[in-house]
Amino acid sequence: LRAVFIHRIVRPARILWQIKQHEDLVIVASNSTSTHTGEYVRRATGVGALRALAPIASSLNQAYGHFSVKNIYLSSDELQERLENDLLVIGGPKNNLVSADFLNLVSTCQPLAFANNCFRWRERENGLWSDDKAAEFHGVVERDTVVRDYGFIIRTTNPFTSRRRSLIFLAGSHTPGVIAAARYFSEMLWQELPYKRVKNGNFSLVVSA
Repeated sequence: LRAVFIHRIVRPARILWQIKQHEDLVIVASNSTSTHTGEYVRRATGVGALRALAPIASSLNQAYGHFSVKNIYLSSDELQERLENDLLVIGGPKNNLVSADFLNLVSTCQPLAFANNCFRWRERENGLWSDDKAAEFHGVVERDTVVRDYGFIIRTTNPFTSRRRSLIFLAGSHTPGVIAAARYFSEMLWQELPYKRVKNGNFSLVVSA
């Protein structure tokens, strides 16, 4: 039974995350709000990042047996050398400075981009990613409720370091999109992408919710 569990659960989860040192994984969430208490500025993330952590924690537990919360930070924290670890970045560039820096660093090697508060999926022209015919993804809001949203996923090598470390980026147009990205990556991606693609390649994805 132990061998079956490792083959069917542990190994696929580790291939999905591709984390070299799971105990040092750094999670960077958006700094969505700041409140002055009268004594200091209290910074916090949004409900999207919090709800996204549920499927993420479950998948990491399957892969590595223990999920530690000691390395969860906001993007406004002083991260310095922590950015050279394996990274999980939650939230888009609007409220996450690390997301903004990351997308700038990988802009020439993958199709997803962010401009004018909108995610764009670019087409390749003459060997370069072009914005000319890019598809734009906006969440649909009706009567103050998000009725359709999009989540965005990138798994790649960490561009903040020369060491072999992974970076997983999960974001959305709005809160439901962030949650959808986390759930799809953690629970459903294996059902959609070929095994070799998940094991051997970096990827960028758009999912709808």
